[in-house]
Amino acid sequence: MKDGQVWEIVSLAIHEAELTEFEHGVRDALDVLRGSPGCFEAHYLAGIETPARPHFLIRWGSVAEHLEFRESERFAAYRSPIERCFEEAPSFAHFHVSAE
Repeated sequence: MKDGQVWEIVSLAIHEAELTEFEHGVRDALDVLRGSPGCFEAHYLAGIETPARPHFLIRWGSVAEHLEFRESERFAAYRSPIERCFEEAPSFAHFHVSAE
């Protein structure tokens, strides 16, 4: 991995009654993420034991590029197909691979 690239893990809490609707919107959300400057890849991690607690795993060029995305119009486009299903605000954290 290039120096400076980071992984973002987004933890979500979805209303169980809205889980099917949420999963229908995930593809659109991922398309927006994957087409955003600085985003190298984005994945949806569906919970096996806790389906209403999924995650996104996103690789950004840098934390700064992720923060630029959050301030852009693309952020609203990413959230719009899924945010009505949130039980609570998503949380996120950044990581780098320190050993392989």
